[in-house]
Amino acid sequence: MGAACLDLLATVSRYPDPDEKVRSVGFKQEGGGNAGNCLTAVARLLEPTDGMGVSLISKVGLDSAGEAVVRDLEEEGVDCSLVYRGGETTAFSYIIVDEKDKTRTCIHTPLAEPMLEGEVADVRDKAERIMGSASVVVFDGRHTEASIVLAQVAAENRVPILLDAEKPRENLEELLALADVAVCPESFAKEMLGRKESQGIAGDFLCLAREFLPRAKLVLITRGSEGSVALASPTPGGLVRDIEESISIEASGLGSSGGAPLSPFLRSSDDAGVLLPDARDVGNSCVASGSCHIPSVVDTTGAGDAFIGAMAFALARPKTFAESPLSRVILLASVVAGLKCQQVGARSGLPSSDLLDLDKMLDLDNV
Repeated sequence: MGAACLDLLATVSRYPDPDEKVRSVGFKQEGGGNAGNCLTAVARLLEPTDGMGVSLISKVGLDSAGEAVVRDLEEEGVDCSLVYRGGETTAFSYIIVDEKDKTRTCIHTPLAEPMLEGEVADVRDKAERIMGSASVVVFDGRHTEASIVLAQVAAENRVPILLDAEKPRENLEELLALADVAVCPESFAKEMLGRKESQGIAGDFLCLAREFLPRAKLVLITRGSEGSVALASPTPGGLVRDIEESISIEASGLGSSGGAPLSPFLRSSDDAGVLLPDARDVGNSCVASGSCHIPSVVDTTGAGDAFIGAMAFALARPKTFAESPLSRVILLASVVAGLKCQQVGARSGLPSSDLLDLDKMLDLDNV
């Protein structure tokens, strides 16, 4: 449940100076929004034999952009029957992709009309039915009132809750309190705690877990090109205890120094320049770090959404998450995010299941 919008992406040879006019070298329009991108990633990874579907709860405007957003998602196999329509304009983002510095700058225009009281009530009325058949539910912090309603029902029905905690948002604390898995950028803990100075990754996220994550079993901290760090506990509510007992981490020691070629895990070797992350286990908790090193990064738009989508895919398949080593699940998420970065836009580069040898990547051949 969350954002679905339209992305307008202009590629420039370099980012313009203030008051300067530049000519784009490329333009693309495609679907965007954290939740929409995440579910597109899941839909592409699912195989027919998985017997699962993907559904989005969101809202778009009564305009051509809203029609395009829904049409694109439905073409990917995402059920949009609970995407509400209303207001003059759909949320959209202007995205400037800088070829020189490999950065992207987003200028977002939000949805003109947020979810109305009647739409929230409709989500409430349907929540038990929705969660009755769900294997995982993902929230990106938008449409907060309806999200909290759905998350409470998910928790009551023991449906795993994955929260995309991109940045502090209004009433996000209530979703954090219900999350089983939280994915956060490195800066999130400091921002959420209102600190000016960081105490390092472990210190910041330990404090975040103490204050905001009473149920969490797994916290994933994304660090862009530096990879990710996972703090995990096998027992609900045990995350803080396990971190205090068994982990002492300095951020300077978490960068990836490389890894093996990705080609053994692809059905074709076109992307053999991607490298695997490294991982290490510490006590009852796992700390994993590393990134996918792409020879030619084109655009990082939606890389985090791709990472979260792959995690949601793994959570939705009980065999995958129960039997595959956590480091391999994070490997999958890193690879999906890395492959996405080879094309402009949040969705164009998302891989399908026929590109990846999932059993080998997730080490399920040996289970």
